[in-house]
Amino acid sequence: SILLAAPGRFGKTTLAGAFLRAGYRVLSEDISCLSGLPPSVIPGPAMLRVRHDSFERLEFPGTHRIGADEDRVHLALDDGAKGDGGPVPLAGIVLLRKGEGPTTLERVPGPDAIQDLWALSFKISTEADRIRCFESVVGDSRSVPVWNLSRPLVYGEIDELVDTLVSTCLSDR
Repeated sequence: SILLAAPGRFGKTTLAGAFLRAGYRVLSEDISCLSGLPPSVIPGPAMLRVRHDSFERLEFPGTHRIGADEDRVHLALDDGAKGDGGPVPLAGIVLLRKGEGPTTLERVPGPDAIQDLWALSFKISTEADRIRCFESVVGDSRSVPVWNLSRPLVYGEIDELVDTLVSTCLSDR
């Protein structure tokens, strides 16, 4: 699996939808649980919450609409798009960045990725849990490759971007 990591409004769900259109399985949306070393992704609810503009511009095969609110259209994955719920080995983490220039994908040394991974991690309020979380972030940054993906948020290149991420992130192990 490839983990797409970023704050809100950086294109995580839209890019996940592009992976779905390319025939890949979506394991989770917005929140992912990693477990073990080397880490695996524990699949989350078989749903996507897609912003209205993305829903109107892109297809999300293997899903059906179950609702909508002011911000998002709620899609459930059809049975054929779901897995068995078992953990999936993590091949790499892609940190999404907004950029103005051409798309770039660059490997980040593990220690340099810790600050970004820590900022994006879920931290429970006890000191012991924060320590455990930090140790997990450090272990993950040592165990799997991390990349910075800087790109303009445009729809036109999203399918080619999936091909680039698969060929780079799954071959660079």
